[in-house]
Amino acid sequence: MRTLLTRPLHALTRLLFASWIALLLGSVIAYADLPRSIGPVSDYGAVLDRHGRDRLGAQIDALDADFGVNVFLLATWENPMQSIDALADALLTSWGLEAQGATLLAVFLKTGDAWTHALAATRSFPLPSVVPDLSASIRDLVDHGRIEEAMIHLLERVRDSLGGSAHATSTETNAPAGRAWLIPVVLASIAAAIWIIHRRVCPRCGRILRLQRASSIGRPGSTDAVYFCRSCGFRRHRTRLRKR
Repeated sequence: MRTLLTRPLHALTRLLFASWIALLLGSVIAYADLPRSIGPVSDYGAVLDRHGRDRLGAQIDALDADFGVNVFLLATWENPMQSIDALADALLTSWGLEAQGATLLAVFLKTGDAWTHALAATRSFPLPSVVPDLSASIRDLVDHGRIEEAMIHLLERVRDSLGGSAHATSTETNAPAGRAWLIPVVLASIAAAIWIIHRRVCPRCGRILRLQRASSIGRPGSTDAVYFCRSCGFRRHRTRLRKR
C-alpha cells in the first residue's frame, strides 16, 4: 500500500477521476445510437396498429402478473451494432433490463425487404434453456414478414413454457432488484476512500498525516489545523471558521 502511495497523491487522484470519466463517456458513446425503449412494445418499424399494441400490452401485463416475467418487444429498421444478436445484448444493458428482474427481450429487425429476429434474456430469466426453442418457433413467421403474429405467438409460447412455475419465477424476480443498491454503495465507498486519502495521506511518502495542533491564529473566529508527516516533514494547513 505504501509503495503505491509513494506517487504524488494529486496525480493518483486525477488518474482515478479520469478513469471514471472515461468509463462513463465510453458507455454513453457506445449506447448513444441505440433505439430507446418507449415501453414494453417499441414499434419503430411501424408493424402494429393501436389494436395490436393494446393486445400485446395486455398479454405482457398478464405474464408479469401471473409469472413475474417481463417481456420487451422491439421492431426497428436500424441497427448500429455489427449484428442483431449484438444489438439485443446491448439493449439489455442500455435499457436497464437486468435491474427489472426476469426479462425476455425480442428484437425484430428489417434490413431491406427481409426481417430477422433475436431473443435475449436476463440472468434471472427462469427458463434460459427454452430461449432457442422460442426463437425457432417464430422463425417462419418472421421470415415471411408477419411480425405482429410472431410477437403474439412468442408471448403464447412464453406462457406455455412458464406454466406452473409462477411462484418460483416471482421469487427469483426480486433477487436482482434487491442487489441494485450495491452499485451506489460501491461508488460512494470509492469516493470516500479517495477523499480520505487526499485529506489524511502524505502525498510525498504515503504515510498517515497526524494532527499537530488546532489553535486560533490570525483572524478571530477561525481554527488552524496543522497536519504533518513524521517521516518526510510534509505539512498541510487548513483554516476553518468556527460555527456560532
